[in-house]
Amino acid sequence: FKNCYGDANCFVRKTSFEAIGGYTEDHGVGFEDWEMYANASLRGFKVDIVPEAVYCYRFTQGSMQKTTDFFRNRKRSLRPYLDSLPESLHSVILNAVFPRREDGSISRPVGLAAEGDSRFHGVENLVDAQLKAQESARQPPPQEAPKGGGAPAASAGRGHDEL
Repeated sequence: FKNCYGDANCFVRKTSFEAIGGYTEDHGVGFEDWEMYANASLRGFKVDIVPEAVYCYRFTQGSMQKTTDFFRNRKRSLRPYLDSLPESLHSVILNAVFPRREDGSISRPVGLAAEGDSRFHGVENLVDAQLKAQESARQPPPQEAPKGGGAPAASAGRGHDEL
């Protein structure tokens, strides 16, 4: 259960927003955006993302990311999924998302399970890849010198570059 939707910045048709029920209004809990997007997706609405950075988002010490409880936020994001699954599976999902320590206390997920907590997982890599692709498109590919010195040989016909 990973946030594959992005963050709170979105465009939603008014009719769709009303049909989904909008954002829930839990006070002092975040991830309402993830909850709404999951609700929309599970109800059959098309949810698309723009796979590039189109704005800058600033986190401050007073932001919801810093001042709200991680576990309450994460549980809120799971509500649409839990509501769509049989109750017999709820404990399986909750135990996977909220692993327990040997003493029975709940811990934050680690390793691959922790990826679900990254709201922007992969976006930085995607942006880096796009920037590298743009940079390499501006520069001609390096030419290899033919064996024995001299100028690079011209290729004839369809080269693999053109595929």
